Amino acid sequence: MKAGIYIFTYLVIAFAVISCSKEDADDNKDCLLLQSGIINLNREIVRAELVKLTWDLYPSPTLTDEIGHENNFKILIDRLNDCELITATSFCYACIKSNPSQSEILVTTDSSGHSVRRIIDIITGENNTLKFGALHEAYN
Repeated sequence: MKAGIYIFTYLVIAFAVISCSKEDADDNKDCLLLQSGIINLNREIVRAELVKLTWDLYPSPTLTDEIGHENNFKILIDRLNDCELITATSFCYACIKSNPSQSEILVTTDSSGHSVRRIIDIITGENNTLKFGALHEAYN
């Protein structure tokens, strides 16, 4: 009898996990909070919001992308652009030759009529989902 309960519990949990979709990542994000974090260079807020957007982006290496995150990087940018208040573009993919490699996203948003530009560094490790690396000002 106990084995049946364990199997049933396992199946319910497995179904709940499988039912989660990529849309769930978008549903959980808080665009206003993310915008505030970007404007105020609040790394903890940006990190927390990016976790919501990258939880399902595991690497899928190819011959042209050994790291396996190039497509995931584009998906992350699309998810950021789903926030009406934020414009995100690829600054570079796996261009920072650290271990693991890092990529950069240029984000632009409005703060009281002034354009604010920031760079989000994304860690593109081979064995993990994409991870927040850093947030800094964009100069040029």
